[in-house]
Amino acid sequence: MLRLTHQRELVAESGRIAQLKEEEKQKRAENVKAQRNRESTRYVEALRAQMMEKIKLQNTDLPPLCCCGTDFWDSHPDKCANNCVFYKNPKVYVKALQSVLSSCDAWDGHCRNTSVKKIASMHLYSAWK
Repeated sequence: MLRLTHQRELVAESGRIAQLKEEEKQKRAENVKAQRNRESTRYVEALRAQMMEKIKLQNTDLPPLCCCGTDFWDSHPDKCANNCVFYKNPKVYVKALQSVLSSCDAWDGHCRNTSVKKIASMHLYSAWK
């Protein structure tokens, strides 16, 4: 009888240990996800700051990336409308920013002030079509 009670206690204790391990595993997964989210947010903000600096140096206004805002800087994955391509999708937003940034870099060697102006005028031209 004593042996049966002892076995039940061991089974219950092992169940509690397994439950604690599972909870610890879930906490670690949540921490990793939160860390990735923070890193992604910092990356997006750093890329935006880099873009702002480049655009400010070239003294040019860019057209909006999406229809959610009035200017280039109004688009943001956290602030866009739920039917926007950037809404809760920082990867696509970063890709668009990198594309604009690389376009600026590609033109920097040849004609410094016309690179962003050319991008802006191409966007306006495509909007008229």
